[in-house]
Amino acid sequence: MRMYNMDYEMLGARIREARKNKGYTQSELAELTEYSVQHISHVETGSTKLSVELLICIANVLDTSLDELLKDSLTFSPKTQYNLSIEARTEKERSAIVKIVKTLEKEIGKLMD
Repeated sequence: MRMYNMDYEMLGARIREARKNKGYTQSELAELTEYSVQHISHVETGSTKLSVELLICIANVLDTSLDELLKDSLTFSPKTQYNLSIEARTEKERSAIVKIVKTLEKEIGKLMD
């Protein structure tokens, strides 16, 4: 029984976004990955499935993580989701979150007494 759903359209959209953020054209990404422009185009539109090899190659070329590219298809535990959410914040925001949590812990402790 399959326990996952691969969202190739969202994967393609994330690859396209990461490519554009790096300032690469489809042609440049194709050259760097040694795949055809047509194949890269099909990957970005979600009209073809890509190999693990190409996925890793694209992640390396675009300097992004597989988690970032696959996050629409991955199922995370609540704890992992919170950790990822916090990691995406700036240092100042993370510091504020820690202060809020510590304050909440103190207040909960008072309520429990």
